[in-house]
Amino acid sequence: MGAVALGGACDGRHGDCVASLDHRRLQRHQTSHSAGLFASAANFAHQRKRHRANLHAIYAETDGKVVSRDELSYEHFSAWTAWAKEREIGLDFNPTYFAHPMAATGYTLSSADPKVQSFWIRHGIVCRYIASEIATALGGECVINHWIPDGAKDATVDRWGPRRRLIEAYDEILNEPLPNPAWADMRQWLTRHSAPAFSATRQRA
Repeated sequence: MGAVALGGACDGRHGDCVASLDHRRLQRHQTSHSAGLFASAANFAHQRKRHRANLHAIYAETDGKVVSRDELSYEHFSAWTAWAKEREIGLDFNPTYFAHPMAATGYTLSSADPKVQSFWIRHGIVCRYIASEIATALGGECVINHWIPDGAKDATVDRWGPRRRLIEAYDEILNEPLPNPAWADMRQWLTRHSAPAFSATRQRA
């Protein structure tokens, strides 16, 4: 099954974003037009049943309102879901643990600052609820990829502390019960001083 990822940056204050498909940049548009641009990519519509689209939390459609990432909800992605349902393709979902003042230190879920870590934990929790609602609406599975940028090769005195905090953060995020079991969580923690570490938690009906 093919997988297509939307990539780029979104400005929640103005509701616009830059979308990309297969590493090709598309011009800047309002998020309400991004789906149309995405669907017009060559051969995509002809193979729609074989494809899935991956949305980042920053692609929320907020009608120009500022919505904190820890306060996002399914309604901000309902238009994307309707778009995918009409084209009979699946949707996967990514929390966006970067490009935010709360990620300025390079640490999010493993941050030693309780305020910062708590913010990103709340973001992870609401994103799982969003993915659960997407799965319900599309009648399938919505894979959640928890990619985080945490890591630093210049501060190696405490190697266990960030890992311990990350484990505790994921426990809090993943222990939140969801109404729809048709989802899957994928966790990926990339650091600059070690090989990528992968783990997964899956729940099925």
